[in-house]
Amino acid sequence: MKPKRSVKLEHIRYSYLYELQKLNMLSAKGRIKFNNLISSFNNYFRNDLLASIGSQVERDNHETWLHKVLRNSGDVIHPLKHILLHIFFGMKIDSTIKGSNLMISIPHPFGNGPWPCLNKTAEHFGEKVIPLCEITRCHNTGKPVGTFTCSCGFVYSRRGPDSSEIDQMKIGRIKNFGSVWETKLCELWDNKNLSLREKARQLGVDPQTVKRKVNVSSQVTNENSQKPNKLQQIKVKRNEWLSLKGEDTSQQRKTVYNWLYKHDRDWLMQTRPINKGNSYSNNRVNWVQRDEEIAEKVRDIVNKLKPIKRVRISKTEIGRQIGALSLIENQLDKLPKTEKELEKVVENIEQFQIRRIDLSIAELVRSNEILKAWKVAKKAGLKTEAYNRLKEEILKKINNVS
Repeated sequence: MKPKRSVKLEHIRYSYLYELQKLNMLSAKGRIKFNNLISSFNNYFRNDLLASIGSQVERDNHETWLHKVLRNSGDVIHPLKHILLHIFFGMKIDSTIKGSNLMISIPHPFGNGPWPCLNKTAEHFGEKVIPLCEITRCHNTGKPVGTFTCSCGFVYSRRGPDSSEIDQMKIGRIKNFGSVWETKLCELWDNKNLSLREKARQLGVDPQTVKRKVNVSSQVTNENSQKPNKLQQIKVKRNEWLSLKGEDTSQQRKTVYNWLYKHDRDWLMQTRPINKGNSYSNNRVNWVQRDEEIAEKVRDIVNKLKPIKRVRISKTEIGRQIGALSLIENQLDKLPKTEKELEKVVENIEQFQIRRIDLSIAELVRSNEILKAWKVAKKAGLKTEAYNRLKEEILKKINNVS
């Protein structure tokens, strides 16, 4: 008699979300399109059949058993309802059980990260060094829009979803060129031996963009002879602003802000906090509402971080990604729901290593490679000490897949 396998409910939920993604029933931000789902579900099964087994789903009810299953509410759901969902999605129960120890990642509209930096002036051009992609929705088409921010300051966006890995090398719009690109612009512009077209080619833009960026810089200088010094001053002020952004009451910050507003307004508007009226410095705070908002942001960003092997899910990383690090570090006592979410998802070192092991096994399985403990450890980036400590756990996970 074969031993019984335990099935992780979180795995089953991710399996359902995976199927919803394939049916285009997840929004660009990963929200479930329940209206579409309920209509399709009720059309697939007869209403009288669902009613006879106590599994009907009403369109106007936002607390049905279907909502509870897919939102990971923690409620106990009858196995019959899971069977109905498996039938609806065309899933095999045996496959769900066999893969219950693998981490399933929902298909990303822009492929799996990290993503390449497309700044032609950077040494790491074309290398996959961008760990996160911020996804929004196009107001005109409803399609996902990915924004990619590199450490070199280059920020670009692209409307998706990507149809192949080749699409990852395409830029829809450049949102910010960054200091590395602009330093190269200054260097090339002073080189009289290069044509405008060649300068544009090396910068990865069209000639009109080069002329426009130089004209913006020239407006700062007032006199062409002073241009190199002024451009250097802009660079210094930008770095100063970035280091002072969090100091809301700093007089120095106000001085730098005013200087940049006068001389480099376009760049300043791109880097200042969005929606100033709702900033966290507001003294009249609805902490209940804020707690709900931040807890939701925590859930969203964790779903994006889980498939990324190189990023540990910590309070600091979550706070930094959602722009609420100061609140999480200093005001967490006023945010009970956020604190509860953090307690559920924050990883210690070993949990981080095990997640990397799960992701690595899943990658090897998808590539039809033979699973070996050393191969999994290498792909997960484990050092010798961690490998020796977790080798039994790796072997156990490999056996569960077999």
